[in-house]
Amino acid sequence: MTADIQPARTISITTTSLASRLYGLGSLSAKTLRDSRRAMLLLGGFLALIWLISGASMATAFGTPAARQEAVELTRTLPALFLGLYGGDATNVDTLGGLANWRYGLVFFVFPAFWSILALSGTLVGEVRRGSMDLLAASGLTRTRVALEKVGAHVAAMAIVMLAIALFAWLVGQVFYTLPGDHIALEASLAYALAMGLTALAGGAIAFALAPFIGRGGAAGIGAAVMFSGWIVNGFRDTIPAFESLAPLSWYTWTAGHRPIAGNWDWPSMLPVAVLVVAGIAVGIAAFIRRDLGDIGSLRTPSQPTAVLGISGPLGRSFGERLPDALGWGVGLGVYSAVVGASADSLRESLTGNEAIQGLFAAAFPGFNLNEPGVALQLMFVGFGMLAIGLAAAAIVHGWSSDESDGRLEMLLATPQDRFRWMIRSGLGVFAALAVVTLVVALAVALGVGLSGENPLTPIVGTVALALFALAVGGIGMAIGGLVRPSLAGPAAALVVVVTFLVDILVPALQLPEEVRQLALTAHFGEPMLGTWDPVGIVLALALAFGGLAIGALGFARRDLGD
Repeated sequence: MTADIQPARTISITTTSLASRLYGLGSLSAKTLRDSRRAMLLLGGFLALIWLISGASMATAFGTPAARQEAVELTRTLPALFLGLYGGDATNVDTLGGLANWRYGLVFFVFPAFWSILALSGTLVGEVRRGSMDLLAASGLTRTRVALEKVGAHVAAMAIVMLAIALFAWLVGQVFYTLPGDHIALEASLAYALAMGLTALAGGAIAFALAPFIGRGGAAGIGAAVMFSGWIVNGFRDTIPAFESLAPLSWYTWTAGHRPIAGNWDWPSMLPVAVLVVAGIAVGIAAFIRRDLGDIGSLRTPSQPTAVLGISGPLGRSFGERLPDALGWGVGLGVYSAVVGASADSLRESLTGNEAIQGLFAAAFPGFNLNEPGVALQLMFVGFGMLAIGLAAAAIVHGWSSDESDGRLEMLLATPQDRFRWMIRSGLGVFAALAVVTLVVALAVALGVGLSGENPLTPIVGTVALALFALAVGGIGMAIGGLVRPSLAGPAAALVVVVTFLVDILVPALQLPEEVRQLALTAHFGEPMLGTWDPVGIVLALALAFGGLAIGALGFARRDLGD
């Protein structure tokens, strides 16, 4: 009996090429970075456009020494109230870098922070809720490595965007140079971008630390509230005495002296922000490691009625699943609105005690009564509130669309039910969640204004404007998700919010006709916190909300799932 002896087969080991790793294959961090590409492009493109606007407006409107001096005089004559709306820093506005920092500092420091808050609040919790974290845990990767790679990918994405913006800012300084001082040194643009990125990560780190305990929605809402409140407290600390005692709690106050493109350098102020970022990330990682994968907290109601449990049909399920996120955003925005409402007395005294301010308001806002209790909220809350609640609507719509994009909808629709009706009912659940956000904000407004000793009724009714804008954003997102694909629902809703905010910036910066501003839905609500309403905005918002839902339902009923 003989046996053939075959040569041993060589076992080949497949490795991932560099090109594949760059595409997002081969490591968890690479995949996370690849998944962030749309957000990186959106944020980077938006900030680059703002820099382009800054350079163009500086070269055209302030291209001569006389015009440049007028800009300086404007910042000197404007009340501290208006300077606070921009962040309060009007240093060296006779240069391109100083003017850009003053007029668009709000955009440079708030928008990256929003991205970081939304991303880090769900980078781990979102994986757990989708069930994909179980697969990662079974792959042999330790939880510590999973958390570090996910967070590291976001930090890398932020660094890439900030580096691109720094290079673009430097280029704008070379192209639109008109007078001495307009050149922006490369090291100054890099240092400014580092400040933007680090302060953005501070808000994201807070959300990341809270997410394992209260869920994604609550963490994002509270992180946004802390960030917004910090910006407002820093900007208005010279105008509202009550904010002076709170200013040391804001990282924007810590870093107020570090604006390199405006000629101010304060590197030591970056250290406590870096410590805050590291501490928040460390807390979030430790909580993720020590808790069970399924034990992800959320803001819960005291009892568990059927409507909250989500077991009463598509509407109840949609509302129940979105409710924790709605409560989180509501609490976050509520904290901010309560602080603003409580400052009504201080703000009104600073306004009515200055004849120059009264004349300015009389010219810009005929019939604008500075004694109304809603003045503080109209000036300091509505603009921020529209932006924040619009992004909250985009986040909630993204959660709604994840049923289909993550594959759960196939099981939900396995029962005999009409797809059009399912879409309508689940969409109404989203609208109900947005109503909860507004209700929490309204209660916070009532508390804040009540503490100031004023009648809160008119401001409470004014919060309906936020609900209308949120419903419109939600309707647009669901229309895109139903007609095209679910993965585009959240980004489309967020894009609407960003474009709306951008229109409000472009009109005064480029001296565009007022008709251009009318393209933004937020321009059609009047002055709701003062009881003045524009019926056009109400009709448009409701039409976009329910019309968008109906269009999305028609599209959803006609296409295949996941298409």
